[in-house]
Amino acid sequence: MFLAERQRVGASAGISVADYRDGLPAEAVSVTLPHTWNVMTGLEDYAGRAWYGRLLDVPTVWRGQQLWLCFGAVYHDATVYVNGQLVGQHLNAGYSPFRFEISRFVRYGELNRLVVMADNSYSERNLPFRRSFDWANDGGIYREVSLHLTGRQSIRYVHFTPSLNTQDSTGNVRVNIRLHEQKVQKALFRLTICDSQTGREVYRDLQSLRLQKDGTFSCLIDCGKVKPWHFDQPNLYSYQVELFDGQSLSDADCGHFGFRTFAIKGNRFVLNGENMRLPGIEMMPGSHPDYGMAESKSYIRQSVAILKDLNTVMTRFHWGQDETMYDAMDSLGILVQEELSWWQQPYKELSPDVRIPLPELLPGETYQLCLKGINASYHFKVIRPDGTMVAEY
Repeated sequence: MFLAERQRVGASAGISVADYRDGLPAEAVSVTLPHTWNVMTGLEDYAGRAWYGRLLDVPTVWRGQQLWLCFGAVYHDATVYVNGQLVGQHLNAGYSPFRFEISRFVRYGELNRLVVMADNSYSERNLPFRRSFDWANDGGIYREVSLHLTGRQSIRYVHFTPSLNTQDSTGNVRVNIRLHEQKVQKALFRLTICDSQTGREVYRDLQSLRLQKDGTFSCLIDCGKVKPWHFDQPNLYSYQVELFDGQSLSDADCGHFGFRTFAIKGNRFVLNGENMRLPGIEMMPGSHPDYGMAESKSYIRQSVAILKDLNTVMTRFHWGQDETMYDAMDSLGILVQEELSWWQQPYKELSPDVRIPLPELLPGETYQLCLKGINASYHFKVIRPDGTMVAEY
């Protein structure tokens, strides 16, 4: 169910505490996610607060597990309630995913009331800044929401960093895993890597790993002969990481990666040791009037397929995208230049909390290479997750 503050009959201060506990007022309408209210009749230009609500069945067999409520993104502020209790807030960060552990707020064996307040009000504490910017201001829960169950130990993120030897096409991959539970010093993982095209198992083994100084569990895997990723042959390898607590599976994560090297030499882009021409088209998600920023997964895949049909091998985005977008680009052979949404901003006027999204977009010790092109001139910056610059040239 959905209700915008503008639609609230006879009230201007929002909804009551009882509404969070008992359900949204009668004016609420049924919607499906992903959703933005800025494609709804009468709300096209609305910037303000709105509420989403639904019932969540929590069976008793889930007792003793962690329940993670996962949001792909909410633009740009989200305040989450379960059974009238405040679970948490995610503010000034409309492009990044987030999650809350809600097990202590639910009632097992009952229907539970979930309410999310979203707010896309123009702000000086948020990027985009004030009312003048190059991004859509579509408010709402505009990406997927899911409920993820884990045991006592849970995976925060997994990084697979591949390395390719272009001389003999051999490769290895560095695996870094971070848990939510920071006190865990030793953990047991089962790691599996397969060729996504053929299903051939490249690696599968149990690894007992100790916590490293950087806060992750890490290992290096030799993958032997591999098939490099290329625009024309986007070879990918799937992975699965299983985390065990004793003999029980506690959590799991999966994804894919490709083996490739790239460099810029003079005025040439070099992929896997080969000079490349980069025909590209800038893609602007949120342009379809029926969807706005709340694009479905099928529409995203269709859009990427059109880019590939146009012989696109590189595109760029002004802000962080849904994982479906990146997956489609990887699988069809398109490079992505993703920008952090800091440019065109009066830096000295921004408050410190606009840096909050960076650790979410660049978790752990991952570094982002930001490319800003003006005709044939390029300006490079390597930035840490906290926003500090490592190098500039």
